[in-house]
Amino acid sequence: MREIDQMWHIFLLYTRDYNDFCTKYFGEFLHHQPDLVPLFEKQGFEFKTNLERFLKYSYDLFGEDVIRRWFAPSLIAE
Repeated sequence: MREIDQMWHIFLLYTRDYNDFCTKYFGEFLHHQPDLVPLFEKQGFEFKTNLERFLKYSYDLFGEDVIRRWFAPSLIAE
């Protein structure tokens, strides 16, 4: 998860792209909050679905090379 956290913080710096991503996939702008777990527990959060959406968006935007660089240590060979 460290790679995702680092990438997400970089993504936040590109505010226009981050805003577009939030609007498209979450229907609203998500402000950065250090601890969202209590919020997710209250509202529900489909981790697998949202992670798949996030990775697809990142893949489409940045390409395979970037995704492999960011997530290579976490990739599981099938």
